[in-house]
Amino acid sequence: MRERSDEALVADWSGGSMAAFEALYARYRGPLYRYFLRLSGDAARANDLYQGCWEKVIRARRRYRPTGPFRAWLFRIAHNHAMDDFRRSAPLTGLDDADAASTQPDPADHAVAAERAALAAAEAEEGEAAAGEAEARKQALAEKEAEYAEKFANPYRAARRGFIDEVILPKETRRKLIKGFASLNNKEVDQPRRKHGNIPL
Repeated sequence: MRERSDEALVADWSGGSMAAFEALYARYRGPLYRYFLRLSGDAARANDLYQGCWEKVIRARRRYRPTGPFRAWLFRIAHNHAMDDFRRSAPLTGLDDADAASTQPDPADHAVAAERAALAAAEAEEGEAAAGEAEARKQALAEKEAEYAEKFANPYRAARRGFIDEVILPKETRRKLIKGFASLNNKEVDQPRRKHGNIPL
């Protein structure tokens, strides 16, 4: 059975269906966590980002409009959530800590690096999704080819439907040919006499 679209599940979820939410959660649990793990490089931090992102998605679900893909909307929230967390994790120090601050990474540089990492992670996720879709299309094509072979490339099915007189196996071909030619040995073709000779021109 074909899976329901993200947009249909979001509509049901907004209407109070927990089953729809569970389906969405299961569908994006892996991709979303891997996205945060690639951004942060730390499993514990990725888990915190993951949980916080779903909290924001739950609060914002009624603002979603199906004018665009749910996946893009979800990862936009994830991206913004990660950027906010990275900015908070590298606060500016006071003047008394100027010497120590000089050895700390610039928060702006960190945000830019995170932005680039987010774009790379999003592209990787899109590549995985495209590969999955290509594999699904390949599988569907193989199933259609098998169905076609079963329905139309099977001589026994054609014989049952009367499209051919008989199915001759390769091992029986020689015997069938000999029998067929033998039946022609004493066969005569009677030519009826013409009622008139050649018409004079």
